[in-house]
Amino acid sequence: MTIGLAALFFLASCGREDGDKYSIQGNIDDPAWQADTNYDYSSSMTAVIQVSLQMPDSMPVPSDIWTTDAADRLAAFVGDECVGVAQCDDLGRFFLFIHAPSQPYGQISLRYFSHKLHNIFNTDTSFPFVNGSQQGTAAEPLQILFWTVTQ
Repeated sequence: MTIGLAALFFLASCGREDGDKYSIQGNIDDPAWQADTNYDYSSSMTAVIQVSLQMPDSMPVPSDIWTTDAADRLAAFVGDECVGVAQCDDLGRFFLFIHAPSQPYGQISLRYFSHKLHNIFNTDTSFPFVNGSQQGTAAEPLQILFWTVTQ
């Protein structure tokens, strides 16, 4: 599956019985995601994130509730193996380098950790690892729909 370019959207089904419609706050500390960067094969991607509260057609979370943070992380995985981790830059972009020991290596999935919300967001979107590939640029970052909140 080829991923298009634009903004990276994270969506979460939210709401508590007490009426707090912005209850996407979790209790997860900074995950210990680390990737082995000594592999011979690599690819890269550039992504920008926006969080929404509902499923796909909802409005983004107001910026006073959620913003990116330098401690936010975007990570790439093949199964449970972390193959790349990126921090957020001051413009809200993630420059992710994905590393692999062989080519082909498998399907890449992504996870996003929000430091402010103490939560990890997943997506069902995946793509094959292709050595030397680049997805997204600083001018045209990658678009991926995230919708599951992990607690």
